Amino acid sequence: MSNRHSNRGPFALFIILAVPIMATVRCATAGAQVAATATMTQSSGLTVTYIAHCGFLFSSGGQKILTDALIEPSKEWPYTAPSPDLLKKIERGEPPFDHINVVLISHAHVDHFSPASSVRFLLNNPRTVLVTTPEVRWFMEHDSPDFRNIESQEFKKIQSQVVVPDLDWKQSTTLEVNGIKLEIARLKHGDDGQWRSIVYAALFELGGKKVLFAPATLGYFPEEYTALGYAKRGIDLAFLNFNLTIQPGPGWSGAALNTAGIQTVRNLIAPKVMVLMHVEEPAKASVEKLLPEVEKQLPGTIWFQHELESRTF
Repeated sequence: MSNRHSNRGPFALFIILAVPIMATVRCATAGAQVAATATMTQSSGLTVTYIAHCGFLFSSGGQKILTDALIEPSKEWPYTAPSPDLLKKIERGEPPFDHINVVLISHAHVDHFSPASSVRFLLNNPRTVLVTTPEVRWFMEHDSPDFRNIESQEFKKIQSQVVVPDLDWKQSTTLEVNGIKLEIARLKHGDDGQWRSIVYAALFELGGKKVLFAPATLGYFPEEYTALGYAKRGIDLAFLNFNLTIQPGPGWSGAALNTAGIQTVRNLIAPKVMVLMHVEEPAKASVEKLLPEVEKQLPGTIWFQHELESRTF
């Protein structure tokens, strides 16, 4: 991917809900009830392990969700990627990244998704299901550097593991994947003229905690949070883009609190705890400086900074 905000090829919007033999996938429209096929262990708590940028491992009672972690370094964009050894460990499914139920990829930008890494992961972990956008699936099939010469054969091996809900803006759907209930919603990344990528957020519950993972929404369209009713959902942890709380100045030297964004988080998402993510290298000093002010406005705000840093909630 040559540009973080580029669309690398045309395609028609489609839905793939193929079910692998080793996995359970069930789908319902927004608001419908989905029966559980597995009982989650609520008493064990939720452990969150930071990987890099927007990459996290969520685990509880033997159930695991991996988010936006299959990324590689970029010469063009200064985000933090997993160390090479850690990425290999994740792709191979080595503990604690073994037996992952679900992988979530929010959108097709290079700091959230590597086509080659995603294909390698699924080839090595045939029980895992990837839930993502149509763009991500398209790039996995057509733009994986490791597999360009054999892309059709390699992708056929893992395409049944890829689930792609077909959603319009502000629309959501409920899936049950490998015993985990997910509510997937389509949000906007930003201005349609500049950032037109299809962006998905996920709402799920593990370890008795309700989690919203929405790394790409920037608060430009607060009506989408209202339409999805997030403030009424009892969200315990909201993993959100740090730009909702801190707005950049020239070269980040003039960064300041994003008062409107903080109000949006407080009133329209209403999490008990906000977790800042998507903090690129040039912004880290400003975030560290302004974090105490953010915490005054949104008590309990958390910022994971170190690879494999872990917390249990």
